[in-house]
Amino acid sequence: MRNVASIIIAPLVVLILVLSSAYLFYRWEWKAFIIFIPIIAVTVYPGSLSGDVATFLAPIILGGTGGYTFKKEKSLMFYTLIVSLSLTVLFSANYYQLKLVENIDILDQSKVEMMKMIETSKVPEDQKKELLGDFDMWLEMMKDIIPFGTFIYSVLFSALSFYVVKSFLQRTVGAKAISGLELFRLNDYFIFVLIAGWAVVLLIDKSDYYIPYLTGLNCALIATLLYIIQSLGVIKFYLMKRGFPPYLAPLFLVLLVLMGKEVTAFGAILLAGLGTLDFWADFRKLDKPKPE
Repeated sequence: MRNVASIIIAPLVVLILVLSSAYLFYRWEWKAFIIFIPIIAVTVYPGSLSGDVATFLAPIILGGTGGYTFKKEKSLMFYTLIVSLSLTVLFSANYYQLKLVENIDILDQSKVEMMKMIETSKVPEDQKKELLGDFDMWLEMMKDIIPFGTFIYSVLFSALSFYVVKSFLQRTVGAKAISGLELFRLNDYFIFVLIAGWAVVLLIDKSDYYIPYLTGLNCALIATLLYIIQSLGVIKFYLMKRGFPPYLAPLFLVLLVLMGKEVTAFGAILLAGLGTLDFWADFRKLDKPKPE
């Protein structure tokens, strides 16, 4: 019964933190952060609550950044970059702190749980070995791309919270609409992050330079994902221009993921190429000066 209550209460607490921080940051901007200092202090204090600072900071970042974004009439791109990068640093640091300082590896713990589930299942022995082998391979890969994996989840949460905060602020304080995915375009200099990241992956030996290799790999993957998002912005821009429903762009991405690994990988390469090409082509002519 207690577990059921916690499952219901936890999302409500997160939603309250997101919406309250969005409202306060919309009203008081960054000065509202002072109100949340006691909450953060409680999580840091030894022996209090769970001690998980990231868990309490995440909804404040999601809501607070949203409130500031709508107050200053920024853009979806501003919100996505601030939230996603902040949460990536926060949860990646949390993972490595547990692993290096407290000797707790969350991924290894998940491996133990998965092994128990597979062993107790009624799956044939040969399939059990295959499942365990695939899971081990996936686990080792995930250990190399913790920041990128965290970034993917951060982008998904930022997309969801953006529309929740948008609806809430427009109804409560009359926040104005801001530019969305259709105008998402990275700074031209960001292309060097993509180039440098993949150059490190291709030129550096992982066994000799493990940390620089992982840094380059995660930077390259994160930059690639951002250019995929930019390509979706290009697609949405032209869908809206032609009078099609704007939700077709994210729907296309969902269908791509559901079509299997090979199709998803091929589609991701095409989208990343489109997003990167937009750096030179500027398909939406966003850099073109507007007539006075």
